Amino acid sequence: MRTGAEVEHAIDRMLAARVDAFIAMQDPILLGSSERLARFALEHRIPGSHPYRRFVDAGGLFSYGITAEANIALATEAIARILRGAKPADLPVTQADTFALHISDKAVRQLGITVPRSIRVRATEILR
Repeated sequence: MRTGAEVEHAIDRMLAARVDAFIAMQDPILLGSSERLARFALEHRIPGSHPYRRFVDAGGLFSYGITAEANIALATEAIARILRGAKPADLPVTQADTFALHISDKAVRQLGITVPRSIRVRATEILR
């Protein structure tokens, strides 16, 4: 997806397909649409996952993804190497190893689902 309009089209397609759940991938357009996706999920009682906590803050069920702190640390290290003279093309490909799981108890109740204890204990935070 490249625009918010394409997000709306994807929502229409999910409704037409009568999806049981959805997972949003890590993408800048979907970051900007996290509140819209959360509203869609709650309005239609569809469990959804998103990589950014902002989705849960907006009422979505849960988020699982890289933390902002880990992302900033990776970017900072790359910038520091470049400022010390490294060529960007020579930098290694890196991936964060710190992820966060946020669960919304409110969405759990609204969706009428049960989150297993084995998942709840792994949560970084459960929003009440």
